[in-house]
Amino acid sequence: MNAKQLMIGLGFSMMAAASVPALANDAKTLPGAACQPKSSSPTAFYVSNNGGLYNDSAQELSVICPIVRDVMASQASGIDNGQVWVIDNNNTAGDPKVSCVLESRATNTGVVEQLTTTSVAGASPNAQRLSYTDLGSSEDGYYYFRCTIPGTQTVGTTVNRSAIVMYRWSETD
Repeated sequence: MNAKQLMIGLGFSMMAAASVPALANDAKTLPGAACQPKSSSPTAFYVSNNGGLYNDSAQELSVICPIVRDVMASQASGIDNGQVWVIDNNNTAGDPKVSCVLESRATNTGVVEQLTTTSVAGASPNAQRLSYTDLGSSEDGYYYFRCTIPGTQTVGTTVNRSAIVMYRWSETD
């Protein structure tokens, strides 16, 4: 075998190895602005310059944050882990905190599984992470985060707003 044949054989071997899909986590991140408010009022929310989706009304706001699914095989095990970064800037007694549900649904049978996490006490402009692990899936289903953002809170002349800053998930191949 000459050097030219060896190089061609090596090249084909490298191309074949490169075309094999890796069995690893497939992480994705989207800004809060990707979430869709379940409100017909265009003044109920605003998108900040950093891509966060803020509740701009005194009323609680519900949003759906879509998740792109690209593992549709029957052996797909679902969402390995997910996180939602939120700002919970409302500490009025009795008011709900930012709450998100990571949901897996089948197109024909409805809910496959739900995982819920609620933020800690509010009145902080700092983002905090809500975490989720091991969400099952349906072969032909879909996923999303469903979040509730408390209304604004006015303290003196300051209006505190809560938000979905960003969200991330890792789908297991």
